[in-house]
Amino acid sequence: MNLIPGGDIIILDDDTCPHTHCRRNPCPLSAGQRSRCGCIRATAGVHPRVAGVESRVAGVDPGITGQDSGTGRPTGQKQSQQQQTSFQRWPEAAEDCSLRKASGKNVGAQPGHPGHTLKLVAHPDHIQVHRVSRCKKCHASLEEAPVSRYERRQVFDIPPVRVEVTEHRAEVKTCPWCGEVNEAAFPEDVTQGVQYGPALKAQMVSFNQVHHIPVERTGEIIADLYGQAVGEGTVMEAVKQVAAAVAPFHAQVKAALVQTAETGHLDETGMRVAENVPWVQGASTPTLTYLEVHTGRGVQAHDESGILPRRTGYGIHDDDAS
Repeated sequence: MNLIPGGDIIILDDDTCPHTHCRRNPCPLSAGQRSRCGCIRATAGVHPRVAGVESRVAGVDPGITGQDSGTGRPTGQKQSQQQQTSFQRWPEAAEDCSLRKASGKNVGAQPGHPGHTLKLVAHPDHIQVHRVSRCKKCHASLEEAPVSRYERRQVFDIPPVRVEVTEHRAEVKTCPWCGEVNEAAFPEDVTQGVQYGPALKAQMVSFNQVHHIPVERTGEIIADLYGQAVGEGTVMEAVKQVAAAVAPFHAQVKAALVQTAETGHLDETGMRVAENVPWVQGASTPTLTYLEVHTGRGVQAHDESGILPRRTGYGIHDDDAS
């Protein structure tokens, strides 16, 4: 006996039905057409074999259907009692493995959080007035009618941004008295025939160093935002220039961490640079932070950094063996 889904169709034998529609799912025939089909002879309570089929289908025997009666998923074979118990205990086991505990707080921003909801500003940069020309009821002209009030809506957006090019021209004059050729001086930061300005370089360094965006993707972001293609070498050169510019400030922070009476916190953590894994040595107080990269770790790295050996105030370190 075969069961073929398709409405209420039950085929007792493949050879008994000459109609192809009885083997299609769903059956294309209407209820009246199905009742007149000569191959449909068996319903519940009419043929004794149907009752046995219905009892087996009601239990969804995995041996016939290949499906689990609880989930409807293919089983292939019945699960053992041990497998079922293991599956049921999985959520509990996963919860036991997690070190995070529920805080009991509601999802989302907590009470007292300032939030960042947009609010109407009193003096917008641009105002677009949308005028009423005709009455929507009688279609009379309202061109000369006075405005009783305005409904306001504000849109916060970024204007189209493009790289601006500033050309510097230094005058060249010849002295009419002695014939000396005199040239005006360019600004100190304008040293090349063509170069990127400080604002664009600052964004390159911010993307790469502050937000940890790779060099190649930094160039892609600059190209997407401003339509200006930037090479990887340009990004790295900008990083070097900023590093040289802030070097005096780094020295001041380092000296302050040696001399300050505030408790200093010292630690180290690994990071990946190319294919190597150097160590970042950190020294900080509530107001100052100094980071330095070393190939090693532990006492040698702290000695080379020069902060811990020279400190006279209190310092906190995990003192783990390195």
